[in-house]
Amino acid sequence: MMEELQYISIGILPYDNLKKVSDLIAYEGPLLSHYKDSYDRNVLFFWVDFNGIHNRWLVFEVSEKQLYFYILGYIPLRVLIEEPLNNTLFTVDINSELEYENIKITFSRDLLSAYIPEPDSFFKFSIPSIYLSKLEKYEEALYHQKLKDVAFFIKLEPVNKTHSTLVGLGDLDKFIKGVKDSFFGLLNHVVLRDKVDVLSADVSRLNEYYNALKKDFEPVIVKADISSFALGISAGSTSLKLVDQSSDMEWKKNIFEEYKKNVIEIDYNNDEQVKQILERYKDDKTRSKIYSPIFQVFKSQNLIIELTDNNFKKIKEIRPPRKEVFDLITSNLKVIPDEETFRRFAYVEIKGQKIVKTLSLFEDENQVPALSITQIKGTEKIYVLKFPIYFMYAVDGEYHTIEQEEFGIYVHGSTFDEALQAFHEEIEYIYERYNCLSDDQLTSDVKNIKNRLNQLIISQ
Repeated sequence: MMEELQYISIGILPYDNLKKVSDLIAYEGPLLSHYKDSYDRNVLFFWVDFNGIHNRWLVFEVSEKQLYFYILGYIPLRVLIEEPLNNTLFTVDINSELEYENIKITFSRDLLSAYIPEPDSFFKFSIPSIYLSKLEKYEEALYHQKLKDVAFFIKLEPVNKTHSTLVGLGDLDKFIKGVKDSFFGLLNHVVLRDKVDVLSADVSRLNEYYNALKKDFEPVIVKADISSFALGISAGSTSLKLVDQSSDMEWKKNIFEEYKKNVIEIDYNNDEQVKQILERYKDDKTRSKIYSPIFQVFKSQNLIIELTDNNFKKIKEIRPPRKEVFDLITSNLKVIPDEETFRRFAYVEIKGQKIVKTLSLFEDENQVPALSITQIKGTEKIYVLKFPIYFMYAVDGEYHTIEQEEFGIYVHGSTFDEALQAFHEEIEYIYERYNCLSDDQLTSDVKNIKNRLNQLIISQ
């Protein structure tokens, strides 16, 4: 026996000359079918009830975008039913002679709960071939939509409104670079935190993974408004195949959510939230790499920065942290470091794999700690350098990290020696690989790296 419906009876469905496009879900017969009418409107029939004589169908209209987002697994069937076009749905009882009877109209808010699918009613079936021609169009739209879903939205206005609310390119460039550097600081931390076990603690794979992420998972502008120069900023997707892509997409989404929550949306003048930052990111260098670049943006004397919703309506003004908070989070305190800290933050010279001489300690707090090598110890060869190659060395938790920005190298190791050997081998690989290729096979950036290494290496 079917449910008794207290909906409004109508004579006919408001769709003329319905023709089936495809069954989307079937089990011993169709359960969800897609039709089009004479006006090319997309109408879905969803089976909801049966009494031995009639099958009852829920009939509703959806946009083409909604339909493809459902087929691509982005929104569940439940959302299509709860948010149909015009907010109206119809029920119709169809007998074995395909005669339409007992047609009624209702609204999504009044629909029987028994007729509403579960929240996880996503499309998990093979996509019928008839939809493939438009799939690429909506895959691109879905990609953009997913970026917007995790984006944060910022409005920038100049303090000096000489040119109305227009923002200068110099200020905009500093803002975007600050966000990018800050986000990469968090990305570096999260890769070490989350991916060591997944990648079997394989240092070379970990390095490959991070470097590819840094290249492909770069913050992008997903929405803009010129009136006050408002931006929606999100993080792109990577084509890496090192781990399962479905779980990896969720992991990457969570990274940007973590960045939004703990860097962009946080109130830096709330002592409890500052305490949570210190507890969450305990390593001073890690914390500084995440927060220092964005603090420099927030401290700008030229810009008013507001956090907004996705329609660029103000949520709050972002104010720079107090000096004591800035110093606390970025470890910019005027304290006397212990002996270990002095050793770590010093310029040193390396010959072979031994630190033989401390050259100078930092006096300027803005200097960057660096080490250098005077030869490259490869797998089978030793390359002598005309000039030292400098790199940054730090310890992040249990891992030792080496970064060389000029050549785009970032390697890890469980010890300093292991990281250093990985660094040597990475330079050797780049040198040998690029010299096996002609210049017309290389991008301008890669040619610059090739030429620079050829200038540095004088013998092998």
